[in-house]
Amino acid sequence: MVKISDSLFLIPGQDEMIPDAHVYLLGHADSQDYSLVDAGLVGKGAYKIGALKEAGVRLTDIKRVIMTHTHLDHIGCLRELMNEMPSLELWVHAAEAEALEQGDERTFTGWIRSSRCARCSMA
Repeated sequence: MVKISDSLFLIPGQDEMIPDAHVYLLGHADSQDYSLVDAGLVGKGAYKIGALKEAGVRLTDIKRVIMTHTHLDHIGCLRELMNEMPSLELWVHAAEAEALEQGDERTFTGWIRSSRCARCSMA
């Protein structure tokens, strides 16, 4: 994990046949209230979680994942992260939230049906 500033860290993506999005960790260690920005590609959850643990971040201090959008390389390993952090909230733009909540098969992550999905109020 790369420190960008005192409250911003980068977990670089691991590209293979398709790109894996970078994941950002926002927050101060003493706040016990971190946010992740994006999740990454399917199968990369263990790598992302390992990077967080190696940096000394307690998974219980991560409260939410803020999705920039729901493309495969950004949301693919979300299930892996949510399995490791069951109280994790999912923040996603309202334009994409309904399809995720309803399990729309046209979305890659139609399997997310959770009351933990919080719609962003920004358009």
